[in-house]
Amino acid sequence: MKRILIVDDILENRYLLEVLLKGSDHEVMSAVNGADALEMARRNTPDLIVADILMPVMDGYSLCRHCKTDPALQHVPFIFYTATYTEPEDQAFALSLGADRFIIKPEEPEELKRIVEEVLELGPPPHIPASRDMEEREFLEDYSKALFRKLEKKAAEVDRLSEHLSRETEERKKLEKTLFEFETKLNMLLDASSAAIVLTDIAGNVLFINRRFSEIFGYGLEDMPTIDVWFVRAYPDVMVRRSMQQAWKAAGKICGPAGMAIDPVETRVVCRDGTSRQVSVMDAVITDIHLTTFNDLTERRKLEDQLLHAQKMESIGLLAGGVAHDFNNILAAIVGYGHLLMTKLPPEGPSRGYVEQILNVTDRGAKLTHSIFAFSRKQNTEMKPVRLNHLIRGTESFLRRLINESIELKTDLGTEDVTIMADPYQIEQVIMNLVTNARDAISDIGSITIRTQALTIDDAFMAAQGCGAKGKHVLMTVSDTGDGIDAETRQNIFEPFFTTKEAGRGTGLGLTVVFGIVKRHNGHILVESEPGKGTVFSVYLPSLDMADVSDDIEQTSHELKGTETILLAEDNDDSRRATRLNLEEWGYKVVEATNGTQAVALLNEQRNSISLVLADLVMPGMGGWEVYREAAKIKPDIRFIFTSGYTDDSIDIGSIRDAGLELLSKPVSPTLLLARVRETLDKQQSPSPAAA
Repeated sequence: MKRILIVDDILENRYLLEVLLKGSDHEVMSAVNGADALEMARRNTPDLIVADILMPVMDGYSLCRHCKTDPALQHVPFIFYTATYTEPEDQAFALSLGADRFIIKPEEPEELKRIVEEVLELGPPPHIPASRDMEEREFLEDYSKALFRKLEKKAAEVDRLSEHLSRETEERKKLEKTLFEFETKLNMLLDASSAAIVLTDIAGNVLFINRRFSEIFGYGLEDMPTIDVWFVRAYPDVMVRRSMQQAWKAAGKICGPAGMAIDPVETRVVCRDGTSRQVSVMDAVITDIHLTTFNDLTERRKLEDQLLHAQKMESIGLLAGGVAHDFNNILAAIVGYGHLLMTKLPPEGPSRGYVEQILNVTDRGAKLTHSIFAFSRKQNTEMKPVRLNHLIRGTESFLRRLINESIELKTDLGTEDVTIMADPYQIEQVIMNLVTNARDAISDIGSITIRTQALTIDDAFMAAQGCGAKGKHVLMTVSDTGDGIDAETRQNIFEPFFTTKEAGRGTGLGLTVVFGIVKRHNGHILVESEPGKGTVFSVYLPSLDMADVSDDIEQTSHELKGTETILLAEDNDDSRRATRLNLEEWGYKVVEATNGTQAVALLNEQRNSISLVLADLVMPGMGGWEVYREAAKIKPDIRFIFTSGYTDDSIDIGSIRDAGLELLSKPVSPTLLLARVRETLDKQQSPSPAAA
């Protein structure tokens, strides 16, 4: 076992050498500088000294010189182990001082152990002759050169470090500038986004919100220090709040540092002003930033609901129109046979009253189908220019009788008496149904107000309401001071058979009919109401640029009887037979056809005897309009009357009107039918334009 003195000012270096040498069963002493080592060696002479060169107080060179000039220590082997003085000149100077080895750090442990064992095995070095003893002046000169070389090297390193630091400073400045520009552009990009955006750290501290977030929800960055503050304000419902908080916390675990996003969640958020918005919320975590985006779906959902409602109403309308068509044919037969029966009964006969009641009930049924057709928008309309204010004034007396004495009816009609293209009867029905609905909404004393005003619908209106068409319109509102309507009822208010009235007080068709009529007139109807604040129905109808329009209807009376031959084309057996019997009762000859194809064939065979064609507008295969076009080719001067209880979308009613032809809506009373037949047969007529 040998005693080895380790000299190094760095603790880690001393520790590694101690462990290495103790592992070889050597006794180890250690010192932190040359002065301590020299004192320690003089007290307890070591078998070997292993020393660093660069140390405080006394460096390795001075320690070696002192040892080699001290008679008590000059025989002790000396190893330099350095990482600082590594030049060949440094090694030569060290060996000139009497060192046995010069090792450059780091050295492999096994190699270091081998060198140490080799030096110990060789034993004390031979005595250095006096001629080799260095004079003080020579030592200082060589020592100064070694230090100068080291200082030069250090200066060069400092210069390199300074230059490197300067480059790093410039690069850092460029990087900071680039980062600033990037952050500026990122903020601009986030502010330009149509989605509301919140950036937080993982702990939930809010770092950034964009402009859209403030626009939608009304909160600024100063209002939301943490995401939990947002949760409390946005989700008053505790269960919803907990669910959204859990989703937010789970996002970080699900996404991880890769920056993935989880599926969006649709929910309703309460804004700063107390209103709520339907939004889609999506969370993503990118490294240590939590990104939450909110897409406002409020307007989209509103438009989707309106479209769904319109599609639902259209589907129900198709069903209602089909049912009402079949019912109308039944009513037409009842009316026809009822009138025939009336002609056979004596004026004062007891059975005449029963027949009159049957016809009265049938008339009520006809009005019901009229309402259903108005809803389904399959009703034959008598469209003509109508002054709306004039029409409303004409219904006032009737409306006042319709409501209770405790309810005041007010009118506030615009100074401009706007003209619309409308069926007067149907517009009167709209007014009557809205006033009736308003009356039923007032439980005691109140008022109903009808207002009109001219306006122009523009893009802003269409965007806000989700409906309408550009151009001049007239707005008619019917408002009441009644109980008001809740949100759920407002969504269903135009649906057929939906009513909040008690059994026996309503069919649920009133507002449905209003909806159908308004749509048929290319208009739109909106409702505004809150419980306890009354209701306002707003009807928008396209207006015409026309001067004064006459409201008088020319009345002409005709003799009903005749002897001419009439071709009757009708696919419904009951309706056709009842019509034939009534015509024959008044002297006419009738040729029957059960469909359009048969009607054309009969006209071709009997063109000289047939004076008029009475055809149903809608028949399977060839309808009434196609029969008219073929008939005009066979006999250009043929008279023609259409009847219908249902108008298919493919039928152009305007073309029928333009051709000067008559169209009668089923069920038509025999008296009116006979009058129109006689009138058509008697008037002067040019060849049909369809013959061209």
